[in-house]
Amino acid sequence: MRFAARVLPLVALALTPFLGAAAAYPQSRGLDPRLEAWRSTLDGVEDHLRAGRWKPARRDADRIVMSMLSQIQSGPDSANWLARAVALRALAEAGLGNADAAAWDWNVALSLRPRVAALDLTPYGVAGEFFHGEDFRKRSIPAPDNVAGEDEPRGATNQDPEKETVSQVTPPEKVRAPKPNYPLAKNLGCIQQLVLVSVAIDREGRTFSPRFAAGTDPVFAVAALETVRRWKFKPARRDGEPVVVDYVITMNFRAPRCAWAPLTGSPGPRSRGGG
Repeated sequence: MRFAARVLPLVALALTPFLGAAAAYPQSRGLDPRLEAWRSTLDGVEDHLRAGRWKPARRDADRIVMSMLSQIQSGPDSANWLARAVALRALAEAGLGNADAAAWDWNVALSLRPRVAALDLTPYGVAGEFFHGEDFRKRSIPAPDNVAGEDEPRGATNQDPEKETVSQVTPPEKVRAPKPNYPLAKNLGCIQQLVLVSVAIDREGRTFSPRFAAGTDPVFAVAALETVRRWKFKPARRDGEPVVVDYVITMNFRAPRCAWAPLTGSPGPRSRGGG
């Protein structure tokens, strides 16, 4: 994993103890102090969650997510680190009863590492139960197979978007769409990328069910979705009635001072990307 100013040893981080006994943490010797600090804090988040201390769990998990987005520049373990932090934040939100926030974070974690779906959530009590219930499922629609152009709906849906067509729908209109924060370490390293993310837009014009494709830079993807979760739309309509649509968004992470650096592209989004 690379931070802004220097290369760290590549660590074979697994999602333990979050994944249970099937995997193990790397040995601590030789790890960058920042990695040690993240690991220690996330272990503390787990302790909070198991004890039902939802507020400090959310506070600490959110702080680590923001720190990772700022400090990680590259590396094959980036998605592992981010998946654990975002999934733990999802559990904290579920414990607090924040269903929309919990479902959003869990779907992001699933795109980072699909194996998150196989986790045993029983140690987390009511927070874990949320992700096996209807309240989570209705906030997590499947993605259609066909990908429309950027910033276009991919069809109206009643939790089954493949059966509708774009031609039947008046597209949603952006009401509030703040730009994402450019991750600091990426910016300093002149790392630039076009990122495609996919969300659904509900009948009230709110985004839900985020996902992105395998091969998408995990730091850029999470940075994009941290912003898109705050976007607001006038909902799409069919025959005058609001409908749910699936929507593809292109984020252009490009630094003006880095005109010399290549701009890489992201593959089209699909449900449950990642590896």
